[in-house]
Amino acid sequence: MKKKMAEKKFIPVSRQEKGTAAFVEGSILLYPFKNLSVQPFSFPFSGMPLVRDALKIQLRPLLGEKAEDVSLVPLLTKTEKKSSEGAIFLLYGEEEGTDGNIGGGAKNYAVWPLPLAFAAEINGSGLIIWEDAEQIISLWLREWVPMLYRWSARERAGAAKERELMQAYAEERGETLGDVFITGGDGSADADVQEHGMRTIRAYPAYEHLDLSTGGADLLEQRERTAGLFMKTARGALAAGLLFALISGGLFFQRSFLKDTIALHPENVYALSFGERSRQPLASAGSKLASLQNGGRDASLQGLLRTLGPVWGELPGTGSIVIETLRYSTEKTDLLGTAKDNNSIGRLRALLEERGFSAKTDNIQQVPGGGLRFSLSITRGATS
Repeated sequence: MKKKMAEKKFIPVSRQEKGTAAFVEGSILLYPFKNLSVQPFSFPFSGMPLVRDALKIQLRPLLGEKAEDVSLVPLLTKTEKKSSEGAIFLLYGEEEGTDGNIGGGAKNYAVWPLPLAFAAEINGSGLIIWEDAEQIISLWLREWVPMLYRWSARERAGAAKERELMQAYAEERGETLGDVFITGGDGSADADVQEHGMRTIRAYPAYEHLDLSTGGADLLEQRERTAGLFMKTARGALAAGLLFALISGGLFFQRSFLKDTIALHPENVYALSFGERSRQPLASAGSKLASLQNGGRDASLQGLLRTLGPVWGELPGTGSIVIETLRYSTEKTDLLGTAKDNNSIGRLRALLEERGFSAKTDNIQQVPGGGLRFSLSITRGATS
């Protein structure tokens, strides 16, 4: 939704009225500058401080030591990321400077060159001539950009002569003058100036930020520097956020990669160490180490059965021990069976320990019909 333009109070001011009247705050004073000049510019960069510095560099060879006595007020009509266009208003000397004396005690007002309020009457392109009993002021605009400002005393020329001079200047530049609008201090009511001014601001809102007073120029530069600092801080925060996101993403992918790689390391290490692959490399490696710790005995199921086989030949009596279940692993073997008596179980444990096993009985129970049910855990390594 387009923002509604705030109503402004446009007040023509003569040099005789300077400092003698108090004007309403928020108004735009239309002043007939005498020592004012305009110069269009176009730079391959943007930013008010840079534009002002570049213009000062351009003017210093022309003005010499007096360059510091000229007040520069840029008007940006087009600004992009790497370019800026507009016009610079140059105020020479103190007589025509707007240092706060215009308007008496009022401070919140802007100052325009008098003809600019009528820019809408030529649609932003053409010549505006202000003519009264004392002076003739002309302002040439091209697409709302001020191209030339000229003040002359009334007795030196008339509106027709001024038009001819401006026409000749435009032709020397290879351009056309455009529409011509002539107005002046002929006793017109303030309402007419007010209507023209508001029509100009509505047609080209960029003029609303123009202020040729000294305070206005300083405030414009201060705002631009503040905005530049804010953008610089925002860009720094954005860069820091992007860097943090990149670091976080890198750590995430690195962690995922390492997780998958580490999961394969035990199998790869086991295969390189023992020349074979195993889905349970830690258990298989433990079995290999246990075999080495026990004098190189075979820790496989076949090795266990070869060890247990002769034990049954040394047990007292046929059928004194009956094994019902055998659960084998490389770390431990569990036997579940029945025995005639405790002596048979004790003899079995002794024979296993003689062969380098550690045997532990558990859960011995009496069974119907005589005999005992027992469980026996066998691990490599003799008991203490």
